[in-house]
Amino acid sequence: MAYQDELVGTASFRGVPFKTKEAEIGVGRRGVLNEYPLRDEPFTDDLGRRARLYRVDGHLVGPDYLAQRDALIEAFETKGPGELVHPRYGTVWVSLHDDYVRFRESDTERGIARFTAVFVEDTDNQQPSTEADTSAEVESTSAAADEAAGEAFADLVDVSGPEVLADELGAATLNDVNSLTDVASLFSDSVSLGDILTTAGNVIAEVAELVRVPLQLVAALSGLFMDVAVSTRPDLSPSGPLSALREINLANRSTIGVTASRSVFADETAALSRGTLSRTVINDSARADLQRRLSITAQARVLAIAITDGTVLTAQQATTLRDQLVEQIDTELEQADPDAATAAAFSRLRAAVVRDVAVRAELLKQRSTFTPAAVLPALVLAHRIYQDADRADELVARNGVPHPAFVPVQSLEILL
Repeated sequence: MAYQDELVGTASFRGVPFKTKEAEIGVGRRGVLNEYPLRDEPFTDDLGRRARLYRVDGHLVGPDYLAQRDALIEAFETKGPGELVHPRYGTVWVSLHDDYVRFRESDTERGIARFTAVFVEDTDNQQPSTEADTSAEVESTSAAADEAAGEAFADLVDVSGPEVLADELGAATLNDVNSLTDVASLFSDSVSLGDILTTAGNVIAEVAELVRVPLQLVAALSGLFMDVAVSTRPDLSPSGPLSALREINLANRSTIGVTASRSVFADETAALSRGTLSRTVINDSARADLQRRLSITAQARVLAIAITDGTVLTAQQATTLRDQLVEQIDTELEQADPDAATAAAFSRLRAAVVRDVAVRAELLKQRSTFTPAAVLPALVLAHRIYQDADRADELVARNGVPHPAFVPVQSLEILL
C-alpha cells in the first residue's frame, strides 16, 4: 500500500463515515523533572508512555452532507469512548479530547462540511483484581493436615515400658519407610531419588530413637512423603504415583475402627502394664492412622503439581483423580473418627482440593472421540482434527496406534 493510500480515504467514528486526507498523531512519554538545591545535574522520573493524540481533519461531501454532518455531530456528542477507524491509524478505541470538534462550512465550497477533531486513546479502566492461588491453598492445607495428624499420633503413641513396644513400632515404621521408597524408586526423578533414599536411610538408622520421640518421627515421615510428592517425574502420568500412594492408604485401613475407641483403650490400659496387648494395638493403630493421612496429603500435593505442570491433560482426568482423593478423605472423616483438630484440618484440605480442581480444570483440555472414515496416516488425521499435523505423534501415542501411517478405523481419543 502506497503511503498516500494511508492518508486519503474513508474513515469513521462510531460507525459514521467521513472522508480524510491528512493524519497527525501526538506521542511521547510522561516524566517528572527532579532538580535539587546545589546540585547541577537534574534527572527525570519516567512515568510511562503518554496517551496518544490523534488529530483528524475530515470532510463530508455530497448532496446529503448535512444529514452526514448531523449524524457525525450526534456521534461526537455521545457519552463515552468510541471506535475510530482511520486509513493510517487503523482501528483504535478513543475519546474526544478536551477541545470542541469544530465544523466549517463556506459559501464558496457548497455541498461540503469540514471539521477538525482531536481524539485521545482510551481503554477500559483496569481495576485491581485478586485471584486466589488455589494450588498454594492446597499446599498450605496439606501442611496443616500433616501437623494435625502428627499431633494426633504423638498424643496416642506410647512406647515406655517393655522394650517390645518400641521394637514393634520400629519394625512397622521400617515397613512404612520401605513402602514409600518403593514408590519413590518408580516415580521420582534420579536426583530426587538419591536424596529420598539418603533421608530414608537416616530414618531407618535412627528409628529406635525416633519412636521414643513421636514428633521427631512424624517430622521425618512427613518430610519423606513430601519429598516423594514433589519429586514425581513430569513425563509420567500422575495416575501412577497417586495410585501407589493410594495403596499405602488402603494397606493401613485394617485398623480403622480400632482407634475409634482409643479413649476407651487408654482408660483401660491406664492401670495395666505398658506391655499389654491394648497398648500395642493403640500404637499400631496410631501409626496406621498417620500413614493413611500422610498418604492423603501427599496425593493432594501430587495432584496440584500435576495440574500446574501440565501432566494432567484433561478436565476429565483432573476430576477423576480428585474424586479418588476425596473418597479417601471422606473415608478418613467418616470411618476413622479422627480427633476434632485432625477432622477440621482434613475437611479444609478436602475443600481446597475440590476448589483447586474446579477452578483450574476449566483451563485444561476436554477429552472427546473421533472415528475416521477410512485408514489414514496420523499426519492427515491430526491435520483434520486439530488443524495441526505436528500433533500426529500425540494422536498415535494416546491411542496406541501400531503404525502411524495406518491409523485404523476405530474410535480415537482426542484432546480439544
